[in-house]
Amino acid sequence: MTEFPGKYYVLVSKRDADVDVDFTPPDPETDPAGYTKYIEESARTQVPTYDLIDPKFGKVTSGETIEVVAGKNEKTIDVGKAVRQKR
Repeated sequence: MTEFPGKYYVLVSKRDADVDVDFTPPDPETDPAGYTKYIEESARTQVPTYDLIDPKFGKVTSGETIEVVAGKNEKTIDVGKAVRQKR
């Protein structure tokens, strides 16, 4: 049974980031000072991110919709060729 039938906007996005650091925080139980330092530093760190799909597909204005009905629901959305645009 489909619990929420109706027409919905579909947003599609895929992103990547330039990350050369380990983002695993220290354990706050065993290293509270290290954990605090990690939180403070990560709040100041700006990691460059990129859209890998045209960003227009991540907005309602793309016009992509799906009609959800009882039973199986599938839709293929052509998002064009891959891109790598800095956000």
